[in-house]
Amino acid sequence: MAGSVKLGRKLKAARKAKRMTLMEVQKKAGVSATHISQIERGMTSPTVGVLQKLAKALDTKASSFLDDGPTRRRR
Repeated sequence: MAGSVKLGRKLKAARKAKRMTLMEVQKKAGVSATHISQIERGMTSPTVGVLQKLAKALDTKASSFLDDGPTRRRR
């Protein structure tokens, strides 16, 4: 569930950075505001399709919600 919380925080931060409300994202993405809120709070994980819709509505790449930045190589 930790991954869902982290993804949700990134999603909310991206939405806030664009100064968009849940209702505005709902309108652009075609995903209910309730579902977006649940994702942002880490209560549920989005499907790949929903993540892509949300990313498009926020004018970003879906991978930006999943990336943790550069990973170290194990030796």
